[in-house]
Amino acid sequence: MDKRRILVVDDNPLDRGLITQYLGTDQEFTNQVLEAANADEALNYCRTVKVDAIVLDLQLPGMQGLDFILELRRTFKALCWPIVVLTGHGDEATAVEAMKRGAQDYLKKPTLSPDRLLRSLNNAIERMAFQRATEEKLFRLQQANKKLEEENARLRAELGSSPERDLRA
Repeated sequence: MDKRRILVVDDNPLDRGLITQYLGTDQEFTNQVLEAANADEALNYCRTVKVDAIVLDLQLPGMQGLDFILELRRTFKALCWPIVVLTGHGDEATAVEAMKRGAQDYLKKPTLSPDRLLRSLNNAIERMAFQRATEEKLFRLQQANKKLEEENARLRAELGSSPERDLRA
């Protein structure tokens, strides 16, 4: 079974325990759960440990969950982790804001189940992997295009032609 590290960020130890229990029911992956009671603790994990995904409560002491997502972007210059947001209280506007800031999914705690959490987490990880692969391909294509443009400019210079002269021909 494949292993992955899931960071659970929630100030309520009972909720963290329940989420950990739900993650333990995964038949596909062995989930090592890292627990953080606040955003600062979670940021320390992100700096020092390879984390595969984050399950994030929005209501945290100190820095709120939405601000934590922005802090991840500011600190790491990109959003590097799939994030599933959980909240006990929330509305559609909060869900939209969480997605705008970089979360892949938004779940309400009262309706949370092991299947729902695992499906959401797996989808978030897959979407982030697809996004990373797409960005990597785009970067490689841009690099190849740059090399072709440089080679084209070199050949033009070698032939003594200019772009204006080529257009008149």
